[in-house]
Amino acid sequence: MPYNNCRMTPLMGIKAVIYDLDDTLVMTEEASWQLENKILRHMNRPEMTREQHRTNWGMPLEEAIFERSPGVSVDEFMRLYAQLLQEEITSGRLDNFTSNVTDTLKTLNDRGYQQFIVTSRNLLELQHLLNAKHHLQTVMRAIYHRDNTTGSKPDPSVFSWLYDYGFQPSACVYVGDSFHDAAAANAAGIHFIASLESGLRQRENFGLYQVDAFIIQFQDLLQLLPGD
Repeated sequence: MPYNNCRMTPLMGIKAVIYDLDDTLVMTEEASWQLENKILRHMNRPEMTREQHRTNWGMPLEEAIFERSPGVSVDEFMRLYAQLLQEEITSGRLDNFTSNVTDTLKTLNDRGYQQFIVTSRNLLELQHLLNAKHHLQTVMRAIYHRDNTTGSKPDPSVFSWLYDYGFQPSACVYVGDSFHDAAAANAAGIHFIASLESGLRQRENFGLYQVDAFIIQFQDLLQLLPGD
């Protein structure tokens, strides 16, 4: 039976901590909605509402945009997206990591946890984070995305690489904010922590899934993942 443990009870025996990216490590839904509407304006198409954007938020953009803007030319949309994405990143409107996140990641790294990212983004959307000079590179063992995994969430095969590092699923925890995150972790036999920081979802929304704990702020992980 699924269970929802709201207590901040430490998870013992965890060796690898895996993170979703969007609305877990960085709050991106609103900025992405604004960017996508900017592209639709370039294409002389009606803008989408925030609710339309949130309905399938978490899906790969190439699939999601056709539902958000029915009839859109996905190829043209993605071409414009590639052009405007870097502008959003450079301006700080997208992928702006807070000190709470960076400090927490460093602390968990110092505690000896192996840290990874599993995201539905593709390589284009991650190039800046893979730069050797980006601060993530000092704390992440690897970043997995649509172009270097065999499936996409909620398919549990997105975690198949764990065995390459010698990790058993029971020694791993995935931290994410969406139902796809929970479903993938559950199917892979990995512990799951639901992040509610974005405000997009509430505890009761995860009633169908096995959730080890909920966090309201990212630094709450420090209570769940103790040091030696």
